[in-house]
Amino acid sequence: MSLEIPLRPELLQQFGFAHGGVLSYAADNAITFAAGTALGPSIVTTGFTIDYLRPAQGTLLRADAHVVESTKRQALCRCEIVVVTDDGSEKVCAAAQGSARLIELSR
Repeated sequence: MSLEIPLRPELLQQFGFAHGGVLSYAADNAITFAAGTALGPSIVTTGFTIDYLRPAQGTLLRADAHVVESTKRQALCRCEIVVVTDDGSEKVCAAAQGSARLIELSR
């Protein structure tokens, strides 16, 4: 599962790097979408951790997530966030791990 976010000025912090909250948003969503491939759409994130490895300075963020292990009700996923620069090179700028769980929706 991949999620891409074009980096615009309003997503950058004072030094011109992607704000950590934007990287967290990308990780959370990519992890949840990946978990959905194993559990279906009725899920919520139960938690995740993120490690910022280097400043994300470029034109695009890409969060790539995959399921590591799953049960019938929960999935553990890992995610790498890559920044793509103007010349097309890619660097891992953050890594995350998290899980999602099935929920029962009342109707």
